[in-house]
Amino acid sequence: MKRIKKLLFSSELYFALFLYAGVFKESIKLPIDLAAVFLLLTCVLMMINIYRKGVLNKTFLVLTTVLFTIVGYILLNFIFTSGNAYFADKLIKFILLTIPTIVLTVLILNSKESVHKFYVSIVLITITIALILVPSLIARGTNIGFIGISGGNYQGVARLLGAGLVIAIFYFLLIETNLKKKAIMLIASLLILTVLLGTGSRMPILGVILASIYIAFQLVLLKSGVIYLRKGVKNLIPFVITLGLVIPIIIQKGVLQTIIYRFIVLFTENGGGTSTLGRIERFDTALDMLKSAPFLGTGLGSFSVYYGNREYDYPHNLILEISSELGLLGLLLFLSIIFFSAIFSFTNIRKKNLTTIGMVTIGLLIYHLSNAMVSGDINSNRILYVFIILLYFLPILNIDTDKNRKSGVING
Repeated sequence: MKRIKKLLFSSELYFALFLYAGVFKESIKLPIDLAAVFLLLTCVLMMINIYRKGVLNKTFLVLTTVLFTIVGYILLNFIFTSGNAYFADKLIKFILLTIPTIVLTVLILNSKESVHKFYVSIVLITITIALILVPSLIARGTNIGFIGISGGNYQGVARLLGAGLVIAIFYFLLIETNLKKKAIMLIASLLILTVLLGTGSRMPILGVILASIYIAFQLVLLKSGVIYLRKGVKNLIPFVITLGLVIPIIIQKGVLQTIIYRFIVLFTENGGGTSTLGRIERFDTALDMLKSAPFLGTGLGSFSVYYGNREYDYPHNLILEISSELGLLGLLLFLSIIFFSAIFSFTNIRKKNLTTIGMVTIGLLIYHLSNAMVSGDINSNRILYVFIILLYFLPILNIDTDKNRKSGVING
């Protein structure tokens, strides 16, 4: 009970709610913006925590410099490009949503304990959303159609479910030792997976597969002809067995009808179907923009102008969006942040094995990066920036208090 109370009054919970508010806020008709409420609660609880500790993370100075550099570049980019009607809207969202995300990640998620709370929060939110969507899934039956809250943002729902699934399976199932809690997490994982498959969104499923492949390699360590397994690996066996029993049932109930149909369309229809054709058209437009202004780009928010002057459109690929609107210099700035974060982390970790929480963090970075290649814009992909920063904090997450790193030994 104390842990639940502590979580309910934690900045980590409200930060997670702020990040994923877009999944459900449109379906909850309130006179106030839920994202703004969760942001305010996060800031208040964070400031109380900082006041008690009496210290700011030293990375904050580095972060401030980086943020001023990014905003400065965007403003200079606007001056040297022709400008457009969508610039202000996109910049305001960047300042009000994306910058707070980056700053709060540094100030809140700077310890192993806080990241653990953050992951607990994501899983709890995911389970809640999955339970809310079960009636819609049952009502749809074998019909073709997307599943979202009140028929809304199915892609956002699927991306949340995918992230929660990775954490539930590869973090909590691996580290949990209490039999009752393992059983609860097993059921929760199967619930999340079932609803994810039922949403009809393709990339979150592929993203989970990519993250799982990376994590699967991290579960096994070959050293001097001996294979070491993490202790928690045995917890995955009941999940795999139960999954084998559940899959035929959900196929029979028609849960997979939409996702099977969408993958069939991807490989059989001309151009991969309407959704894929739309993305290819946007990719082509972004590449033409890059060719016309390779170094500085055509200006933040300018894609909408070039793509038929449609109100707030984007390339559906983060790399193409940055390079077309902010040029190769903007892309270089973005990639350099990822590169230096990775170099810093792996230089400090060196030959140490990743802890479970570190392994899952990289898996989630892979998951969100793969999703950012086909959906979301520079602001709606802000959850990705959280994991880029956590990549920088990997040495902290890799402090060896994790007892689940190595397990049974099998001679190889």
